Amino acid sequence: MKKMLQKIFSVKNKKNHKIVRILGIKLKFRISEKNMISSQKPVKLYDIKGQNNQIIIVENGNENIFDNIEVIDGLKIVINGSNNTIKLHKPFNLFNNVFIEIGNDNVEIEIEENCILERLHIRACFGTSQKCFIGKNTIHYGGAIVLDENTHCIIEPDCLIAEGLFVWASDGHTIYDNTTKKLLNKITSPVTIGKHTWIGFHVSIMKNSQIAPNSVIGTKSVVTGKFTEENTILAGSPAKIVKRNINWSGISPLMYENEHHIHEIEKNEELPKDLSYTWGILEHLGGDFKQYLLEHDMPQKLKKLYRNLDKTSISVVDNTIKRILHLPNHKNRKLFRVKIKELENEFDISGDDEKRKTYFSEIPYYKKKYLIPADKREQNDYDVEVYLYHHGLKNAGQKIKDYIKNKDFIDAGAYIGDSMLIMQEYLPRKTYSFELSPGNAEKFTETRRLNNLPEDKCILIKKAVSEKKGTALINDSAFQGTTLLEKGNIEIETTDIDSFVKENNLNIGFIKADVEGQIIPLIKGAKNTIQKHRPVLCLAIYHSPQEFFEAKPLLEEIVENADYKLEIQSQCPFCDGISSIVIFAYPKELNN
Repeated sequence: MKKMLQKIFSVKNKKNHKIVRILGIKLKFRISEKNMISSQKPVKLYDIKGQNNQIIIVENGNENIFDNIEVIDGLKIVINGSNNTIKLHKPFNLFNNVFIEIGNDNVEIEIEENCILERLHIRACFGTSQKCFIGKNTIHYGGAIVLDENTHCIIEPDCLIAEGLFVWASDGHTIYDNTTKKLLNKITSPVTIGKHTWIGFHVSIMKNSQIAPNSVIGTKSVVTGKFTEENTILAGSPAKIVKRNINWSGISPLMYENEHHIHEIEKNEELPKDLSYTWGILEHLGGDFKQYLLEHDMPQKLKKLYRNLDKTSISVVDNTIKRILHLPNHKNRKLFRVKIKELENEFDISGDDEKRKTYFSEIPYYKKKYLIPADKREQNDYDVEVYLYHHGLKNAGQKIKDYIKNKDFIDAGAYIGDSMLIMQEYLPRKTYSFELSPGNAEKFTETRRLNNLPEDKCILIKKAVSEKKGTALINDSAFQGTTLLEKGNIEIETTDIDSFVKENNLNIGFIKADVEGQIIPLIKGAKNTIQKHRPVLCLAIYHSPQEFFEAKPLLEEIVENADYKLEIQSQCPFCDGISSIVIFAYPKELNN
């Protein structure tokens, strides 16, 4: 796991900056004061009572006593006892809402370097001499470690722990034989989680339990015994071995499949190590791009698409068409393999290195500022168009930002609420987020709750946005690709923007829409709103050829008398295939 993580992601901390390598990309950026120990303000954050208690910072093998007026952001410590030691190894990767609570004597807690710990409560309040060790490179997304009596918990390095893990190193109460009075639930050994173990959601690990290295623990399992066999999957209540001879990796299954397949080719055919599958063009949401080019009058289509565009927009269109012509459809992409560098050079990706670096340097900031559901966080579900571009608003002129302030925002295709979070930075009166997937709507509600946003300001509408009111049947994938174009057995309501805006007497300042192949019906259903309110628009047009070639001319007709400027932007220029192409439109008087 360590070698795999180092291949994908590594961090070196310098005095006032970090050097980060992500997928071979080297980034250098300053560390914000929030992520460093700071003694500039005499804030007493820790409640420490008793004698001879120490918090020790370990850096480069040297141990230094931690001053109580200093601050480690995201970490709360309460000690009410004597002779307790907390040892923290630098570099700290992330503490977020971590609470260490000690209520007795002779407790030892040690957290090694490069851990990511969130919403974790370590409690040692009853008994004495408890110990807790968390090994380096461990990622723990929340739960509790409860240490009663003289119990110990050891989490070895390189573990990945999902939200809701509860470690109960003691039962806390006595169970005894009614006849002999013999103690039945005696503590005999520490709770041990072996290195490179992946633990799913809401797992409980009970006293005396042992988990061997390279294990996987299934969601909601209850581990109650000693499992000394490595490379197994444990699941159930009580947990038992359900599969042997396995291992796991922190990368996605698709990435692993690609890397593994390429490795086999290299091993058997001695092909270059920088070989990769080529990129592909998605074709499942509204038709095949290449087929569209063959079946339509493209000179006329392109004439309407290019009309009145600026040079940057024309360049985006040119590059997109070049990809359509040169890249295979996504379903056939595995039949074609090219060198990654040649692919990037062919489609001018290397010129977007600065945007790529900016994205990867800013994501840790947004991960800390905005919370999303733990499973999405584990999947690193942070879209470039949302967090780097803010759907076009981040790089927009100040006139545009002032124009939309204190007006109502529409978020069509809300997904898990990530766009809703970013929208708050532009001071809307209210946001109205439309999401057709019931599964995604649940995640949206969780995101809103995690960020303490009021329901009456960040409003969720469990409907699809289309051309008119009605109903539709969908498949709920509870993922980004949920669409009206794929019929299923779940009935949902649809609405149009014009009706919704009129019925709720809204004053629309900004409309963001990413509706998985349905942007043309959305535009038709928003005609009156666009003409009357003249909002700033960010409309995704990359899911289907109809969207890409026909949405801009349609919108241009609607705003003909509304004096708009239309741009076509790539909000992920370094992404493969065709991704995150949008129309960004606004009243011309806002053009800086």
